[in-house]
Amino acid sequence: MFFYFSVNDHDVAVDQVFSPNNGSQFDLQRDPVQMVVRAINYGIKTQNNLTVRMELINSKNEILITQDKVINLIGGATTILPFDSIYLPEDGNLTLRA
Repeated sequence: MFFYFSVNDHDVAVDQVFSPNNGSQFDLQRDPVQMVVRAINYGIKTQNNLTVRMELINSKNEILITQDKVINLIGGATTILPFDSIYLPEDGNLTLRA
């Protein structure tokens, strides 16, 4: 029996969102919202100058706010990324993604 494992050189992802929780509610332009995520380098090579982007999107799929963080990750490493706090610019169902 043989097993074949493939290890990618370049494989980086956001694998966990710590904050906010799914379904969280915030008051319009009153409560600060801060996204905190974990990025992981599943690959074996160091990745430099990677941009991790946060986007706030409304129900019309329009991007309302973006923030970028630039990171460096050695192979197999993780890092926690806290984005700057934002205030919701409009009412309704909004999606925060990274």
